[in-house]
Amino acid sequence: DLSIQASQQAVGLNEKAAGLPSLFLGGNTGFQGYGYSFAHQAYFVVQLGLQWNIFKGFERKSKISQARIQTDLLEAQKSELENQIALQVTQAVHELEAARQTVLTGMAGVGKAGQYFKLTDSRYRNNQVLLVEYLKAHNDLLTARIQLSIAKYDVLAKQSALNKIIALP
Repeated sequence: DLSIQASQQAVGLNEKAAGLPSLFLGGNTGFQGYGYSFAHQAYFVVQLGLQWNIFKGFERKSKISQARIQTDLLEAQKSELENQIALQVTQAVHELEAARQTVLTGMAGVGKAGQYFKLTDSRYRNNQVLLVEYLKAHNDLLTARIQLSIAKYDVLAKQSALNKIIALP
């Protein structure tokens, strides 16, 4: 926004300066002479100047057009940046929602694995299931819990990424 404002200001300045003369004032002071004596060798020069270009081969129109093109380019870049940010936010929101769905699925998986393990544990204690099947049910329960933990971590990471994009603390 500030770049666009500055570019618009440049257009205005170029338009205003197109027909006006330039006025300048300059000065110079120093020492001039021979040897290393500074006595009576000082000088001071003041210069006042006025320059008025009546025709410069359409250079002024070219500068004004260039400043307008720069303004249009900055506005296009701003619009593109706004669209890019909107796309990033939308994508981050969808990724967060997908991660939340993964957590819900993981919770359901932990519940089912827990029920299966309880059933297998009960049958194992009654000597109706082999140790291998009991260990497999226990391993499935632990795997489901680990996957749920990873899914919860993924939700936190996606939430953090979304907060970063929309600049929330």
